[in-house]
Amino acid sequence: SYYISGKQVMSDEDFDSLKEDLSWNGSKLVELNQKEARYLGAVQAYLKGSPIMSDAEFDTLKKELKEDGSQFAVSSEPKCYIESGVCTVTLQEDRFRSNLLYLPAGS
Repeated sequence: SYYISGKQVMSDEDFDSLKEDLSWNGSKLVELNQKEARYLGAVQAYLKGSPIMSDAEFDTLKKELKEDGSQFAVSSEPKCYIESGVCTVTLQEDRFRSNLLYLPAGS
């Protein structure tokens, strides 16, 4: 919230405690950089019906995150939208399983 709106919503001590708890529980959210935080904030605002950036700005930000290798800008789960009838998924090659296909069969 602070990086997006500039408003502090909790004390630094509470934030540090929350961050430590999330980190111990394996959350990826504690490792966000500023671009990733802006991206997630933009997605949430858009889904609530009040976008905080233009489509062009969002597309540019998403492209930058993809180029940086950010896991937040690449969805690995399929998504289908009833309104538009569009289904999307970003596939990632599984090299281990691909290599298994080329191993000789055992007897």
